[in-house]
Amino acid sequence: MDLMFVKRIAGLSCIFITLSLLVLPGCAINDAITDAIANNNAKADENEKLFLDGMLFAYEGDYDQAYEVFGQVDKSHHLYLLARKEMQEIDLMRAQPQPQAQPQAAEPAKPVYKLPAWRVAEYKRFTAEAKAYDDKGEYELAYISYQNAKKVAAKDNGLANIAQRRKAEVEPKAISAIKAKLQKADELDQKYEFQEIIDMLRPIAHVSLMKEEVHDKLASALHKLALVNYQQSNYKTAADLFDEEYKYRPEKSVKELSIKARKLSEALESN
Repeated sequence: MDLMFVKRIAGLSCIFITLSLLVLPGCAINDAITDAIANNNAKADENEKLFLDGMLFAYEGDYDQAYEVFGQVDKSHHLYLLARKEMQEIDLMRAQPQPQAQPQAAEPAKPVYKLPAWRVAEYKRFTAEAKAYDDKGEYELAYISYQNAKKVAAKDNGLANIAQRRKAEVEPKAISAIKAKLQKADELDQKYEFQEIIDMLRPIAHVSLMKEEVHDKLASALHKLALVNYQQSNYKTAADLFDEEYKYRPEKSVKELSIKARKLSEALESN
């Protein structure tokens, strides 16, 4: 890590203590990015986006770009003073003389992994998406988005830890939301509204929470709707539904029903 980046972290620590953020040695910039990203949803105003972009540019070491973006924050916005403080820190770093090379052989610095720009952009997208879901009470979808954000930033411990912390915070609410949907599925099943069950459970089928229960309810609804279509001679639709059921209930009998329905569909088309 170069000298400018070390001083950057030290300067940011002082700033974000006043915002009552969790500040640990060497982690101030990551915590600053945490709250900025968490608030960067679809409804965030332009100044918040500018401040977030500035923080990310600084995090990546692009101080010239960060300085330019911070300078665009409106004077009337509550982040203006923070943006100015960031610019002052950058000015101070620029004014510091670069260390002279020592005649003796210095120990080579360990390389610091730098997350590619496209991964940072994806991280921002997933965390903003998660915040939007959280605000709407769709906690199970927020959980998925934070999980995706963690995967995207896997090699960056700072950002990955932020996503993991957010995911852990939303997990209890996500479990409650999934339980409510499973209960709703039982009610819909009594009314033979199988398509409604499928539409409700499909988006959360790949959530790691309560996966077995979700897959069981979804497979059951797919099977029943497939049988309805089969009885109505909608063989192609029935075959597609049996194929989808097989993903969640990989049983030989399900595959056989799919093959049978597919053959009947092809026979009808050939006639």
